[in-house]
Amino acid sequence: MTYVYNGAFSENLSDGILSLAEANMEEVEESSKVKKKVYFIMVESLQNITRHQDVKQETYNGIPSFFLIRRKANDYLITSGNSIENDKVNMLTGLLERVNSLDKDSLKDLQREILSEGDLSSKGGAGLGLIEIARKSGNKLFYDFKKINDVHSFFYFQTKVLGDSPLVTGGMEELHSMINFHQEMSDKNIGIIYQGEFSQDNMLNLLGMAESNIGEGIENLQVRKKIFHITVELLQNIFKHADILENEHKERQGIFFIGSRAGQYFICAGNVVKDDKIPSLKKRIDEINKLEGADLEAKYISVLKEKVANGSISNGLGFIDIKSKAKQNLIYSFTSLPNGNSLYSVQVNVSNN
Repeated sequence: MTYVYNGAFSENLSDGILSLAEANMEEVEESSKVKKKVYFIMVESLQNITRHQDVKQETYNGIPSFFLIRRKANDYLITSGNSIENDKVNMLTGLLERVNSLDKDSLKDLQREILSEGDLSSKGGAGLGLIEIARKSGNKLFYDFKKINDVHSFFYFQTKVLGDSPLVTGGMEELHSMINFHQEMSDKNIGIIYQGEFSQDNMLNLLGMAESNIGEGIENLQVRKKIFHITVELLQNIFKHADILENEHKERQGIFFIGSRAGQYFICAGNVVKDDKIPSLKKRIDEINKLEGADLEAKYISVLKEKVANGSISNGLGFIDIKSKAKQNLIYSFTSLPNGNSLYSVQVNVSNN
């Protein structure tokens, strides 16, 4: 499971991210101990973002706040990023270095010391969250600062929770990889990336977060509704038609991302299908892409009647609706995977005006 959000954060959005991660941990039957650690670290990281994103976007060159959680093997990597004032960099660096130099007992003593001194700022408790993250994770805290201008820097923070085996990679190398990834997402205006299990709960959480991301960048209500409707259809396509993996969890695996460029939003969703389904899928989309105007409307009515008569859920009605609303062809591809499977992805572009 990988989830990345790149944009403005709110309490509702943070709740959605937490619910999504919680649902995924339930799906893989994660241990209660690991779930509690991951959940706590996510809460602290998300709160840190929302506390410090009071800087207007134009002030820091449009670099959005960033959150990533990735499950690799049985381990969880949690990365966050947000802007801070330059005059806080030295203080924060000193605190992080001090936390990293202490063992569990010493961290507990430092926590008591800060609490007894009552040194609590208006934006949180003088590093209490960082201390608790270090204690919960049992690992070092990795961080970096990227100067934005004379007033602000971007603060990247990463920690990990180990399951049964250590991460293959980690430390500063892993953090710098995530920094480059964030910069690439920002350059391409990608707001959400999700790869993992597509359950009903996950779909609802993703829709809520997609709605927040769309609303952040589009003032036109009709365009927002159109993009949201297409997002719903693409996510439902994964949920309804993804082949269930033959593993212990019987998962519907898929990938989803949304972003914007050159006056258009692009929404892409993909799922695993058996190779023997590819010819019929290609034929269905190619037929839809050839239709325009009245012909497309007539096809929609015809397929709708067939659906009512037969109760079919795999007749392409959703794709016809998408083509009608987007007024652009559906872009699709198939990428070969092992064991006679392929990743089937569909992208839709929508004008942002």
